[in-house]
Amino acid sequence: MNPKIPVWTACALVLSQLLLANVAGAQATNVVCDRCVNNSDLANNAVTSEKIQDGSIKANDIAASAVKTATINNGSVTFGKLATGVRDALDGAIADLTTVAVEDATISVAEANCPSGRIPVSASCVCDDNNGNSNFGVLFACAVDGNGAFAACFDEAGTFDPFLDSPLAIVQAICLGAESTDGTPWVPTPEGLAPPSAVSGADGAGAAQAQWHKEQYEALHSKVAEMRAKSAQHRSRLLD
Repeated sequence: MNPKIPVWTACALVLSQLLLANVAGAQATNVVCDRCVNNSDLANNAVTSEKIQDGSIKANDIAASAVKTATINNGSVTFGKLATGVRDALDGAIADLTTVAVEDATISVAEANCPSGRIPVSASCVCDDNNGNSNFGVLFACAVDGNGAFAACFDEAGTFDPFLDSPLAIVQAICLGAESTDGTPWVPTPEGLAPPSAVSGADGAGAAQAQWHKEQYEALHSKVAEMRAKSAQHRSRLLD
């Protein structure tokens, strides 16, 4: 027969069980814990995207080296998930640079105008006797100007024939164009090619752009007129 438990001992046991039950059921509200839950405490795939609330993880919660290329699944970061500013920058970035050659052949002075969406970047010139129908020529001007390029030729004095035309001037202008990632062409400006937003986004920019195009056109034609006058003056001296 077991000896009887003293009354005070039995009371102490009952009281301790009640205290333990209260402690187990209570929630601690003042616990300060740094790194108390480590990777080893979490089962694989225990924390899924569905269990993470929007905005619960902020940039300053993520270590600088935590997100690496190897930890990002292919295709998980799509274009639509990028910030609006980043998407706009990517859409407007140059994806393709192209050149177009524009040629002209005219007696004495030739000019080649680039298309409206391109800028002239170089010129190639030659003087030709036009299959014997023109005098041999001396190239005295070959340049990019305004919205294109020009070539100008003098009659060669040593073989000059007054019954033949002045030499045939031939010019080829190389015109540069650019296209954005989203397929939008860049536009020529006084500073060079620029995205359309740089022109259309500013007050009065459209009118200023149109005025600049007009000035470019007039600049080329003014230079061509000057070269024609010089060529004609030279031929006149040979005829005297």
